[in-house]
Order: sequence, then C-alpha cells, then structure tokens
Amino acid sequence: MIKHDFGDRTMDTQKLRQIITDAISKRPPSEMKYYHICWWEKRIQCLSLRHTDKMHDIFFFAGEDAFKNGLSSYQYKLIESRIRDFCEGNKIALGITSYKKGTYGGKYMRKQKLQITEFDSRRLTTLVLNARADGSSTEEKLCQLQSLLEKAEIVAPESIPANIVTMNSKLRLKDFKSGDDIVISLVFPNDATVDKNFDDMKVSVLSPIGLSVFAREVGETVSEKIKVQEILFQPEAMRRFDL
Repeated sequence: MIKHDFGDRTMDTQKLRQIITDAISKRPPSEMKYYHICWWEKRIQCLSLRHTDKMHDIFFFAGEDAFKNGLSSYQYKLIESRIRDFCEGNKIALGITSYKKGTYGGKYMRKQKLQITEFDSRRLTTLVLNARADGSSTEEKLCQLQSLLEKAEIVAPESIPANIVTMNSKLRLKDFKSGDDIVISLVFPNDATVDKNFDDMKVSVLSPIGLSVFAREVGETVSEKIKVQEILFQPEAMRRFDL
C-alpha cells in the first residue's frame, strides 16, 4: 500500500477528505461489523475495531452501516479536525488550509488524563455504536462521549481510584448558579428518570450533566457551573463490579 505523504504543503481540506474516504472504501471485511478510522502503520486507515491490542491513535469509530451509508458532514469535520490536531501534536507535516484549530475536535478535550474502567469502556463503546445505528441520540452527544473514550486511560475496575466518577456512581454536586446541592446517580440512558427531585436524580451519561461529570474527580469544577463535591457511592469502591 502507498503511505500518505504528509510533507505536501499544498494539501487542503479536499485532499484530506479524499484520504479519509479512500481509507473507508478500502476497509477490510470484519465479522464484528464495527470499524474505526485510526493512525496505523504510519498512515490513516479504517480497520476493524479490534484489529490490534496495541495502543494507537483513533479518530472515529462506528458500525458498518454508518460507513456504508456515508458519514455526515459533521462527522467528516470532526475526523478532519482530530487528524489535524494529531499531525500537529506529533510534528507530522500535514499542509492544510482553511483550518481553525479546535472548531470540532478540541471543543470537548479535557486537560487532565481521564481514567475509565474496562467494564465502563466496553459498555459505553457499545452504547455509542448502537445509538448511532438506531438514531436514538444526537451525533454531537455521541461524539462527545466517543472523544472521552478515545482519550481515556483504560484501567481494571479494581484499580480505579475511589474519587473518580464511574458509571452508576451516586454523587453530590454543587450548583454555583443556584447555590444548591444536587444529588445524582450517573446511569445509562435507559435507566434515566425525568423526575426533577434534586435529592436523587438518575441522570443519563448522554445528558449535558452526565457528559460533564463522567470520569471527573472529587473537587473538580465543571464548566465553571458545577463542582463535584462528593461521591456517595462508587460501585468499584464497594467491590460491585457488576454495576
């Protein structure tokens, strides 16, 4: 296969889009029917989600149908933005025009290194793939969650610190705007409730609050509006590795 020559300073957005579409069109057959666009063997490829156990940079993942039916404009721009940031960070000479850093990919980046359990990572990856296939959530929310999963350090459930918000954790938040304390449980979308009772709301991980607090540490302030005050229950700390 021909490797991409990123030394071409005349490369523009159209050329980058062509590299991405070529990678998608050349994806190998996979029994899993799930793929990701990644940096592998010094080029951009679209490969099976589990083509290797080695750590490598991933820009986007979805099911076979999403690639077969064609990605949306938003998805393409998200992938392009992540590839540009990757090339810049790794000093790969990728000549691009008409680019404003962080317009898509950088918007949801967090400064600290995230830690997510293997169990949560598997379940949330499946959630993104299924929701993308059945259209049960907006692409923007799915991309936010996907970005967190791709950037996180995956650890064994028994190794996750007790001060990190994991799935099915119960936590107390401080709402700076109202001054109130809010108690929520972070749950999967099907378990979320619409009850506004501030004593114990079950909040979906795909909600704005859920996406903000997932994998946060106690003491962190989220978007200058909410602070994670205390974790009242974390499954892993209680050795409940089934939750």
